[in-house]
Parts: sequence; structure tokens; C-alpha cells
Amino acid sequence: MRITNKIMQNNQMYNINQNKIKEDKYATQMATNKKINRASEDPVVAIRALRLRSNVSELTQYYEKNSKDAESWLKVTEDALSTVTDVLTSSIALANKGANKDLTTTDLSAIIAEMTELSNEYYATGNVDYGGRYVFTGYRTDTPLTFTDRTSRAYTGIHDGFNAVDIDETVHLSGVANIDPNAANAMTEDGITQQTLGRIRLSYAKLDEETGSTPADACQNTAANVELTYREAFDVPATSNIEEQYANGNPKKVQITFSDGGAPTTIEVTLPEVVTEEGDDPNDYNGFTLRWNSDGTFRLKKSGTPDQVINLAANGAIYSSYKETHIQTNTQYPNPASCVITSTSTAEQVDDIYQYAATLSNSTEETFWLNTDTGELILSEALRKKLTSLPDIVNESSIMVTFNKSQWDKGDIRPENLFECSSTTETGQPVHYNGGTYGHTMGYDVGYSQVVDVNTLTSDVFTTDVRRSMDDLNEGLKKLETLEACMKQLETNLETATGATLDTMKAEYAAAEKARTYLRENIQIQLEHKITEMQKALDVANLAVTENGTRSRRLELIQNRLMNQVTTFQTLQSDNEDIDMAETATNLTTSQTVYQAALMATGKISQTSLMDYI
Repeated sequence: MRITNKIMQNNQMYNINQNKIKEDKYATQMATNKKINRASEDPVVAIRALRLRSNVSELTQYYEKNSKDAESWLKVTEDALSTVTDVLTSSIALANKGANKDLTTTDLSAIIAEMTELSNEYYATGNVDYGGRYVFTGYRTDTPLTFTDRTSRAYTGIHDGFNAVDIDETVHLSGVANIDPNAANAMTEDGITQQTLGRIRLSYAKLDEETGSTPADACQNTAANVELTYREAFDVPATSNIEEQYANGNPKKVQITFSDGGAPTTIEVTLPEVVTEEGDDPNDYNGFTLRWNSDGTFRLKKSGTPDQVINLAANGAIYSSYKETHIQTNTQYPNPASCVITSTSTAEQVDDIYQYAATLSNSTEETFWLNTDTGELILSEALRKKLTSLPDIVNESSIMVTFNKSQWDKGDIRPENLFECSSTTETGQPVHYNGGTYGHTMGYDVGYSQVVDVNTLTSDVFTTDVRRSMDDLNEGLKKLETLEACMKQLETNLETATGATLDTMKAEYAAAEKARTYLRENIQIQLEHKITEMQKALDVANLAVTENGTRSRRLELIQNRLMNQVTTFQTLQSDNEDIDMAETATNLTTSQTVYQAALMATGKISQTSLMDYI
């Protein structure tokens, strides 16, 4: 083959260009620190780069954003829980201090005032927020735990649950209001009597009071708002069997079997496929009616004496089953003189109810009286014995009291955060709350199939007992201070009294001393009980602290793993995409040298031609 100068020149130009391409490639790599700039340069590296970049991006989102946000939420919760435990610990110490029988009323007043402020701080801490979102109220992050001002808002059917251990005693002192140093008819010691009765202390005081054309109508109208229900287990608890499912996996036909003092009863129920709001099924299921709740759960009820109730979870499993008996407030009138104690009841009417209730100590009548002002149910002895003997019901309270309340004080826990109840929104739309405990757990996605629950619910930390305990103490202290002021007036009057007047005043003073002894002993007992109540609240708070700390520790472990994964994938990404700087610099220098040599060789060859030999 004949090689011409033209062929040589073309080959030289091609090789020079190839050397220039190499030099440009290495120069570009040095400038960008990347192996490739176009996918076509190396498809394998490009595909691997896309995958690694996606992994690094996801891990960075988990580590630097999601987990950090979850960590901050848990930290805010931790600080709030620390405050709660500190407040309760201080309250217990003050209750221990106040339990000293030698303290004066002034000393007690100072201690109870400090405990009241601690109680206010306990509930105020529940309003802590993270980034404008309240941390203890579940999905209702725009709603605080408590009412921040005095508020008027009607809540109906507030379901307040109790168990047998929650039944305690109320001690009432009759005749104290009749001690009056300026009255013509003096009180004697015989007029001072004490009644100790069973009670249920509701979560709120100052319940709704109704009016009527007569006092008896007003009593009955008010009493109609309150119902006590106690529950007893079936002889054989209900069980369920899913017979058919919908395409989405939700239960469609469920067979339920239970026994209550006879042959087993079987019910076949057809459930709706999707539940978004409350509703009722018009069909009859062996005498039971079906109602579905907005949280996806179901309730079967058969009215009778007592009612039979079966609650199903959203997956068709039995949540709880029992029979329940309903009792209305005692509305006997005029014996006692009032069937309900309200904020306008006279001292004589209040005394009359407690004294009448005490006379039923040997009666079998299961009844109760309502004190709307203090939020108490005063139990007959027969009802007290019945309620205190009730065994606990699985997943339900064995005692339920429903009532209405419209007036709220600053610091009252909003009932939707703890209880099932109904109300209306600001726009007038009716709304039913399920108690704030179903489906309100918020989880942060902090890794592949890694979800950490960050929120602590109201029911996991807070209880209305702390405030109600302080209501008891402040009410007892108020009565004691009023009586002691009256006794001081009596002492002044005794200094100038003579004859029969002196004897009358001495008798009244003796009655006052008897009343003071009772009141002081009652405060003493209450403070001792408060130690136990505060300790229970502290135990609940400590459990919440532990659970929050466990979640924080788990998140910390996940963060450490994420950090290592981010580092690993970033290293893999760098190994896949980034150049070896030393090697690339050497290659660039070599390509430049080769390029220069090629230019020199081409220049020498180009200087000679065939004409030089002719």
C-alpha cells in the first residue's frame, strides 16, 4: 500500500485531535471532580450514580429533617413532663407538711395556696407547644389542653368513667351555717352533726343547672342531665369470628357469640365497608341495634334490664362486652327538701339532703343525689356497696356518669381531650368527640420502615383529680376560716355577756368548737388523701416520662444508624462519581506531553515532501 504525505498528514491530524480530546477529558475531570459529565460517557456509572444519589437524598431527608423534627418534639415533651413531675413532687411535699396536726389555720392557708398555684402550673404546662402545635392534644394540635380564659361553651353527654377503687367518701358537717354570734336562737353542740357518705367526685364542678316553674320541676330538669351507669361482665364474654371481608380487607360479616345467664346467644352482623362518620343500622340483629362510630369502631346494644352492650374494634374483634344498669338522680321531693344541690341551694337544703341520705344506711335502695355545685354524686349506702364491689371491665370503666356542662373556668381541661362528649363548633356544626385516645398517635417516618411515635396524649399524663383535690381543700379551708372568724366574734361577745345571754353564748361557742374540730380533722384527712392522689398522678407522669424517654432512645439509635448510612452511601457515591485527583493529574500531564510531542512530530514530518527529492 502506498503511503502518501496526505495520508500521513491526515493520520497525524486525527491523532493530534484524539490527544486533544484526552487532554480535554482529563482537564474537565480536574475542573468538575467527576468521572463523567454525560451518561453516554459511561452508562454503568451513570445508572449507579442515580441510584446512589436517590439513596443519599432519602437518608439525608430522614436524618437531617424528619429525625431532627421528631427529636425536637420529644425534647419539648420531655421538658414539659419534667415540669409536671417537679410540680407533683413539690405538691406531695407540701401535703406531707400540711398533714401536721399542730399547724395553725394561717399555716394551712399558706400551704394550700402554694399547692393551688402548683396545681395551676400543672395544667398550664399541658398547654406547651412545639412550633405553634400543642403537643398533648393529639391531632387537635391547634387546640390547647385547657381553657385559657373563662369560657361559655355547651358540652353534652360528657362520659366520665370510674372503677370501684374510685369510690371514696364525702364528709358533711350539718348545722355549721346556723352558728351566728348575732342570732337570737343560739346553736348547741347537739345541732352539729357529721354525715359520712359514699361519693363519686366527677371530673368537673359547676355542672349545668336547669330552671322550672316550681322548685320540684327545676330539680327534675337538672337531674335529667345526669345519669349513672354501672357495668357487669357477661357470664361468658363475647367472642367474634370474621365470616366475610370486603375487598379492602375490612370485616363485612361478623358472627358474635356470648352467654349471659343462659344458653349461648349468636348474632351475625353486617358491618359497613367504610366508616367516616357516626351512623345507625336500621336492621335488627337478634334484638340488638348496631351503631358505628367515626373512629371506625362499632357498638351493639340491646335495651333491657339491664342493657346488653358489645363493642367491636374496627377489625371486627371484640373490644369489650358487658351488661349495664342505668340509674337517675334521686328526685324525691319534698322529702328531702331539695332533690338536687345547686349553687343557689340554702345551707338548710344541703344539710337536709345529707341527713336524709344518712338515714338510708340500712336501706336496699340504690340511688344517689346530685351536687351540681361541687360536682359530686352522693351515694346511698346500698349503691355504694354495689359500686365498690364491681369488678373491672376489660377496656372499659365499670362505672360511667354522663352529664352536661357549659361554664368553664380558666385551667379546666377541655373535655374533648379526655372524654367522649358532644358539642358544637364555632360555626354551629355539631361534633362528637371520641375522647382523644383513638387514632391520635402521630408517628414520624425516620427511616426505611422506621416510624417513631412522638406525641404523648393527654390521658397519658394529665388527670382532673389534681384540680378537684384542690377544690376539696380550698372548700374545707374556706369553711374553717369562716367558722374561726365567727368564733372570734363570739369571743368578743362573751367578754361583755352576762346572765342567760352568757350561758347561751357559751353553748354556741362550744358548738363552734365542736364544728371546728370536725372541720380541722376533715382537712387533715383530706391532706393525707391528697398525698396518695398526688402520688398516683406522679406515677402516671413518671410512666409518661419513661415512655417518652424510650422513644427518644430509640430515635437516638435510629439517628446513629442513619448517620452511618449517610456516610456509607456518600462514600459509595464519591467512589462511583468522583475522580482520583492524583491519577487524573498524572493522566492530564501525560496527555499534555503526548499532545506536545505529537505536534512536534507532525511539524517535522510536514516540513519535508516529495519535491525535496526531485
